[in-house]
Amino acid sequence: MSTSGYSFPSGHAVASAATAVALVLVFLPPGHDRRKWEWIAVAFVFVMALSRVYLDAHWFSDAVAGVLLGAGIAFGAAALATEVWTLLRRSSQQPVASGTLPAR
Repeated sequence: MSTSGYSFPSGHAVASAATAVALVLVFLPPGHDRRKWEWIAVAFVFVMALSRVYLDAHWFSDAVAGVLLGAGIAFGAAALATEVWTLLRRSSQQPVASGTLPAR
C-alpha cells in the first residue's frame, strides 16, 4: 500500500482519540466503572495509532500527534460544555436584591 501527500497528524488517530475520550466523558460518571472504560479507550486509541504506523500510512510522530490532538479536542470540548452548562444554570437562578435575605 502506498500513500502520498501530507500526513501530519494522523486523521485516524485524531478521530479515534477524540471519539473514545468524548464517549467516556459524556456517558460515564466518575468512579470505578469509568476508570475501566478509560483504560479500554486508551487501548483502542493505542491500537489504532500503532496500526497506522504498522501499515506505513504514517510516521510514529504523526500518530502520536494525532492522539494528542484528538484527546485535547475532546477534553477542550468537555471543558467548554461544562462551563456553558454552569453559566446557563447560574443565569436561570433569580438574582437576590442587595440588602435582602434570600427566600427559604
